[in-house]
This record gives sequence, structure tokens and C-alpha cells, in this order.
Amino acid sequence: ASVDTHPGNTQVIPGQESSSDNPSEQRAKQPPILSKTRAVLPPVFSATVVGVAAGDILTVRNAQGKRQIHLYGIVAPSDGQSWAKQSRRFTKDRVFQKTVTVIPQALTDESAISAQVILPDGQNLGHLLLQHGLARWDVRTTDMPILSELEHAARTERNGLWSD
Repeated sequence: ASVDTHPGNTQVIPGQESSSDNPSEQRAKQPPILSKTRAVLPPVFSATVVGVAAGDILTVRNAQGKRQIHLYGIVAPSDGQSWAKQSRRFTKDRVFQKTVTVIPQALTDESAISAQVILPDGQNLGHLLLQHGLARWDVRTTDMPILSELEHAARTERNGLWSD
């Protein structure tokens, strides 16, 4: 059988040639091609922080509802790891019940967004966490030079995670 890779473009799989040379007849035998829809990254938005699960995970609410936000380009310590409580407390003290600006960078799943979060005073929350040694640069997600520089400075100054 042939595989319809694009309307009007029929690809024949070797060893599975069609008995018909008519492309219309060949396509009629094929299951319908389902379009793969991609979720669209939302535009920049403002929201109130209603939860802080970890130093790098927030729940925000605005007129469109609640969304989970993962801070883009960083990883904070998880529960049970050194500095996890301090990282969560740092984040909570700066954002809980405050309106922040969310700059989406990627979708992590249907309901979560990986984003930069800008505080009411204009500072970037992820940058502050790195600067204070309360998160690591996530080299798997971005190569933003500022993140590398902030982590390097925190290591040099032996802040937070790097003080041990």
C-alpha cells in the first residue's frame, strides 16, 4: 500500500506496491490523515501568584484561570534536598499574593508553562534565585548566557547551594 505523505504526493513503500496506479484509488484505501495540532504558546500576561510548590514552581491565577509556571532555564532543589526550603521560602516571600508578569518560553504540558517571571519591581525571579545560589542553571533547556553568568557568580561567591 502507498502512504499519502502530503495531498497529491504519494509515496510507495517498497514491497507493498499497490495493484492500482490510480492515485485517487490509492488514497481512498488509506486511513484519513489526522492533523496534529500544536498547543500555542500564550502571549505575555499578568497574574497573581496563588501558590508556591517549590523555588521554581508557582501557581498563578488570572481571568483565564489557574496555570502552573515552571521558571524557565533554572532548577531549584526538590523537597528533601539541601536548600529546598530556603529556595521555596525565597520565592514565596517575593511573589505570593503578588501580581507578576509571566513571559512564556515553552509549554511543559497541557496546563504548565515554562516562563520567565518578572516581579512587580521589574526583577527576574529566576535570575534572583540563581544569584542567591538557590537554583541551578538548567543547561538542558536554554543556553542564555546570563544564566550561566549568574550561576558562576553565585559559585564564586559561595552563595546558597555553593556554600557547602
